[in-house]
Amino acid sequence: MSTIDRFRTVWEHCGGKDADAVWATLDAGYTEPARAYHNWAHIEAMLAGLDKVSQVAGLDARQRDEIELAIFFHDAVYDPLVKDNEAQSASLFRQMTAENGDFAADAVSRVADMIGATTEHKPSADPATQVLLDLDLAVLGSSAETYRDYVSAVRREYAFVSDSDWRAGRAAVMRRFLERQHIYQTSQMATREPAARANIENEIKNLTDDPA
Repeated sequence: MSTIDRFRTVWEHCGGKDADAVWATLDAGYTEPARAYHNWAHIEAMLAGLDKVSQVAGLDARQRDEIELAIFFHDAVYDPLVKDNEAQSASLFRQMTAENGDFAADAVSRVADMIGATTEHKPSADPATQVLLDLDLAVLGSSAETYRDYVSAVRREYAFVSDSDWRAGRAAVMRRFLERQHIYQTSQMATREPAARANIENEIKNLTDDPA
């Protein structure tokens, strides 16, 4: 199933209408030229990951649908120059559901909360949110080559930042992941933990080595 067909299916299944109009709004964001990582490829990777873990994670149909909606909207707004992308993405989701269908209010709140949780990826007590956050961070535990490609893509999104500021800022962000007891919150993703820590440690070393 294509990505747009998958969106139509989950949108309409949850009570949405005018799926193509909503898709056009999402597509305008995810195809912005400056998006080297936070684009449709990232969304498709998360959807593929959801397919792999949803059954073993014990998700019911409602949880799976809500995770899918959160995946589609969590980076709908992405501007490296601002700090409230996730809040704006959640607001866009609320707006689209209000204007295009008949969604259950509690479902809208749960999905918006999941989108907001991607701001800091803090530990969550909600199983669906745990799955979403782990899927968003799956790339951290990928192969060394895939991880390098990911870092390079994010660096291109921050091309306006000087090299010294990038090194300092990125290293600080990644150190916070290492300081956590666990990077991943679900048992399905726990096997990626050693690779994620190794990738992050190697990146920090590269960032903090004297570039000269």
